[in-house]
Amino acid sequence: MDSSASSPPDTKPLVPPALAVEVSHAGNPPSPTPVETSLGVVHSLWYCFSSLGMLVLLYGVVYSVHIVVNDRIVEPILGYWIGYCQQILMFCLYYYRRHSPYRCIGRLVKSMVEVISVSVALALRQFVGYNINNLILLIGSTIVLHGFVQFMHVAYDISALDTLLGLLMQVLIYTMGGEMYMSAAIYLSCLGVIVYRYASYSAPALPVLEYKSLLSQRC
Repeated sequence: MDSSASSPPDTKPLVPPALAVEVSHAGNPPSPTPVETSLGVVHSLWYCFSSLGMLVLLYGVVYSVHIVVNDRIVEPILGYWIGYCQQILMFCLYYYRRHSPYRCIGRLVKSMVEVISVSVALALRQFVGYNINNLILLIGSTIVLHGFVQFMHVAYDISALDTLLGLLMQVLIYTMGGEMYMSAAIYLSCLGVIVYRYASYSAPALPVLEYKSLLSQRC
């Protein structure tokens, strides 16, 4: 007697491809790709760097409030409030922009950002005068703004080395630009560095994110 005749037919339910992907990932979520892992490390470093800049900015703000208000109760409340808002803002930027494509601003816009940063330092030194608190506020604001544009994926060609170089030029102009001729010499030197970086600019390769469907991300 033929055994194949008595066995029930092999019937498999028809499952749509999207639901099949969901079922396959139900017990084991999809692992991140190497590109996503490296970008996560870069984002973590930028988050720490931006948090350091926010601490510097908080110190400058609290010091300014201490000069004006001179109240030991208002100062910590203001510091905690600004720090709390910064953490929420950084998380929102990272969460809602994590799948957005990366973009470069180009050599012209990047050079203009560097020119504006050193020009602000020169203007503060010449028109406001030397004040260590103004320098602290300038450094903290520069770091925080660079961190925000990194989390928004709008300036991938601005690296951490570019930020550190911009901070170095700001500190040199602000601390050593007491006399007009010294300020002009340092400012022209910084412009020479910016022009050289403009001429030697090379756009980095943008990372390609592997977008997944919403069903494949569900557990």
